[in-house]
Amino acid sequence: MKLDDLIDRWFSEYIDKKCKPKTGVEYRYLRPRISAALGHMRVNQIRPSHLMAFYSSLEEAGARRDSVYLATPALLKELPRGKRQKTAKAAGVGGRTMTCVCNGTPVSRASAEKVARAAGVIFSKAFTEQVKEGGKLNGNTVQHYHRMLSSVFTKAVQWGIVEDNPVKRAEPPKGEAVEVSYLEEADAARLLAALHDVPPQYSAMVQLGLFTGMRRGEICGLRWSDIDFNAFHHLSKPHSGIHPARGAYLHRTKNQSVKPHVQGGCKLYGYAARIPALSKGGTAARWVDVGAYCAGGERKDGAK
Repeated sequence: MKLDDLIDRWFSEYIDKKCKPKTGVEYRYLRPRISAALGHMRVNQIRPSHLMAFYSSLEEAGARRDSVYLATPALLKELPRGKRQKTAKAAGVGGRTMTCVCNGTPVSRASAEKVARAAGVIFSKAFTEQVKEGGKLNGNTVQHYHRMLSSVFTKAVQWGIVEDNPVKRAEPPKGEAVEVSYLEEADAARLLAALHDVPPQYSAMVQLGLFTGMRRGEICGLRWSDIDFNAFHHLSKPHSGIHPARGAYLHRTKNQSVKPHVQGGCKLYGYAARIPALSKGGTAARWVDVGAYCAGGERKDGAK
């Protein structure tokens, strides 16, 4: 059996049945490079040295080829200043993305396709592709390939195709430290102040992220059944995602609940941040005073 055949079975019998849809999408994104380098080899002939050579090739200059897209004069002609906001809304892109398009800043293919479709201009006439060559994949990205191959060969051992997992004997790529970005207390205050004039649903999403540390997918996946209004310190913790073919989906995390944590503790209370609890009809039927909670999620004023 060749490695490409094994990967096909790994997707159909394991990834597509046992893992989250997003996991399958991410692994399929990695497959082309693996197939090009190792897919033709028989599984029982792959050695740690082959894997190490593959990892090294990913970290060489020229391994990375990223394309970005610039708007053409034909597209900009269809996007006068008075029409840009409406087009951005129709395209489902943010105002910043539309500003980049109109100012000659490159955008991703996904964003370019959305803008071209909303503007009614054929994609090939709306944008020109720019390929950035010479880059290399960083260690963290190469580690994704290592983990995928390890999973593939682990299943091969379980299925009796090979007796040994060569990935375990290959030296894994060295990862790179990732700098975590976060808001300082003054930055949080400015962010809260900027939310006064935005629609309440967006204000609620931003404040939930700020005061609870929930991820975007978790916030977007919240349902009314996840919120206990009698004890606001408890939220059931859902998670949502987007699959290119299947659309939006919802699943539960391993940790089913989360307690909000306020960055900066009680010092943020003075900002009187409040999250509008929108009714199912879309109106702000009641408000939850975020400023009434400390870092541990305990009430200070007994508000309901």
